[in-house]
Amino acid sequence: MLWAKVVGSTMALAQALLGRGDRDGARRLAGFLGDAGEDGPAAELNIQLGKAVWDSCRGPLQDISNTMPPAAIGKAIDALRAVLLEVPGDFPDRNREVNRFLPPLAASVLAVMREQEIDIPYSSRVEHIAAGGVARYPDIVKLSLDEIAAEFDGLCHRPANQ
Repeated sequence: MLWAKVVGSTMALAQALLGRGDRDGARRLAGFLGDAGEDGPAAELNIQLGKAVWDSCRGPLQDISNTMPPAAIGKAIDALRAVLLEVPGDFPDRNREVNRFLPPLAASVLAVMREQEIDIPYSSRVEHIAAGGVARYPDIVKLSLDEIAAEFDGLCHRPANQ
């Protein structure tokens, strides 16, 4: 009976931390619950944590399109990296959801490269990603985002304040 109170109090504390925006504290409590063998409450808390991260990144993500200016591209890359870093890997459809943003993001980077008359390296996969070439492979979402970001940061002129 006492253990149920500990689990319930931990969940209440984690929800209060999420309400204050303390995702790290909530993540630690989810880890505590998981380590204590409370897989159900830990998974529930991880889902709440994932939703909080998605909500905090919603603005830059909803602005992703095929024709973004460099400042918006930088914000979108940062938001997607935050999602991959902070949303638990077992969050339902995390990689698939991130993956759907990659083709329009890559198309925007490609458009900036063409606008800036940058020679696209033979090894670049930005065109392939822009064409939806990785859409069937959500398991390589981090690699694909890293490739887009490398092309953008390395070849395009990312604004100094990004």
